[in-house]
Amino acid sequence: AQSYLPALEEVAAAASAALPSWTGTGKDMLDFVNRITFEMIVKVILGSRINVISRDSADPRDVRFVNSTLDLNIRGGTLLRSPLGEWNVTLGTPKWRAFVRDQDYVMERSSELVQQALEQRPADADTKGKYIPWLHRLVKAGELSHEEIVLNVAGFLQGGVDTTGNMIYWNLIYLAMNPVEQEKLAEQLLKLGDVPLDTAALQAAPRLAACVREAHRLTPAVSGAFRRLPAPLELVDARRGGVAVSLPAGVSCIFSSVGLSVDPSVVDAPWDFRPDRWLSSKAERKGTALEILDHRLMSQPFSFGPRMCIGARIAQVEANLILARLVRDYRFSLEPAGQKWDVTFEGFFPGASPAPTFLFTPRV
Repeated sequence: AQSYLPALEEVAAAASAALPSWTGTGKDMLDFVNRITFEMIVKVILGSRINVISRDSADPRDVRFVNSTLDLNIRGGTLLRSPLGEWNVTLGTPKWRAFVRDQDYVMERSSELVQQALEQRPADADTKGKYIPWLHRLVKAGELSHEEIVLNVAGFLQGGVDTTGNMIYWNLIYLAMNPVEQEKLAEQLLKLGDVPLDTAALQAAPRLAACVREAHRLTPAVSGAFRRLPAPLELVDARRGGVAVSLPAGVSCIFSSVGLSVDPSVVDAPWDFRPDRWLSSKAERKGTALEILDHRLMSQPFSFGPRMCIGARIAQVEANLILARLVRDYRFSLEPAGQKWDVTFEGFFPGASPAPTFLFTPRV
């Protein structure tokens, strides 16, 4: 992921410059960060800029791609929780047909973008330094057909939008709500100067990782892990006198980290945004109540193991770059103050309804 830093920083700088035109409604801000993540993943995968972060001149086809990806998240979550289950497919319900329509468009536009990138691919694309777009690597390997390349690229482009965008969005909300923490983070980042945010630089600004971790604790990027039980399972709550619940095989379950993350027996002042909780090392937290939140299912926004998001490392770099750039370039707050919203779970990702509105003021 580090080899893609120059390409990602180019997009982050462009996003920061474009931000003033997006300071309208709260929904606009969510749209903006999702467009940023799409622009970034296109740059990494295809090696090109599509300028979807422009409010006025973005290609409508790319805007539709972003919106279709977000709709797939909502429709997919609805279908997974539907009591009809697989009968949605058999019966061809309206929800299923809408899901297929969105997925078909994602594949169609991905194919167009791949073809466009291949036509613009220079003859010496595989020899220009360390940064080689992922598509060029696939072509050079020669192991996949064109159709297989399109399928793989479509999955990356689709998966590179909503999870990362939602993660960035909630970090912006919590930093806007907590100006003292925002300024502490800005102080560390500004001391770095305008340097690439590689691993070494981030070690000198530990508050960035701490803020991201605390925002994840309060509002995880994904609402939960979905599983269909292959065998019966008994859940026992030792904290409540051993209350047990038996679940039969075939039942669909959602594991959510939210309940434990805001449990006052685990976290002091659980609803407060306190990044300092994570400035200590994992070893220092061992043996404390907070230790359980260091489990990888609780601490990682992109899961772990064989089901871990395949683009997790790039997504984390993207989030760090965007947050660092915006915090270094702007002070931001919720405007008007005192806004209230509900956290909703319409699809796979938590949302804020109504979406809060921001005020961004340049630092210089």
